[in-house]
Amino acid sequence: MENLELIVKKMATANEFTEKNYLKKIYAESNPQKGDRFAVLVNGLGETTLIELFIINNHLQDLLKAKGIEVAKKL
Repeated sequence: MENLELIVKKMATANEFTEKNYLKKIYAESNPQKGDRFAVLVNGLGETTLIELFIINNHLQDLLKAKGIEVAKKL
């Protein structure tokens, strides 16, 4: 029998997930500047519950607003 290795990782909070997976990608792809306007669309492709999508959406809007980015439309 092979030696199996068990890897245990702490699950990220919704806020940590949002900062790592959404905010970082927005800045990597768009490099928004203070005063820019964005439409925010968070889609779980059927795999994420609505409450989780609302939490992610709200936190992403808060992060963008804190950086001076206007959320023109949220979908």
